[in-house]
Amino acid sequence: MSAARPRPDALGSLTGGHGRRTAALRLYPLAIGTRLVLAAAQLGVGRTEEAEAIAQQGRAENADSIAPRVMLVGIYTEQGRLEGARALVVEILAVNPQLTAEQATMVVPPDRRGSAIEDFRRAGLP
Repeated sequence: MSAARPRPDALGSLTGGHGRRTAALRLYPLAIGTRLVLAAAQLGVGRTEEAEAIAQQGRAENADSIAPRVMLVGIYTEQGRLEGARALVVEILAVNPQLTAEQATMVVPPDRRGSAIEDFRRAGLP
């Protein structure tokens, strides 16, 4: 007898209970863009730990993408974790040496973009 699978509508409650969300993400993997939108939404409502977990999962699932790393740089600098942010910036610049702090704000919620530019610069993005 197989274990019961969450219903497809479980994705509609991603901001609800952690267990349902985790099960839904295992069964219905998200594209990196969708994952980053979800992380940004979590940031927008003050759920930094949730946003970080989602971005970390995106990083693990999309090793070639710098977008989850950029999101994590923003989260880390906001938390004062500059060493972690700077380590990620080194990885980011190894892939795209032309990336600027302004361009990096593509993954930041719109209401945080102004302060994010300075955070990205403090972390080492030009």
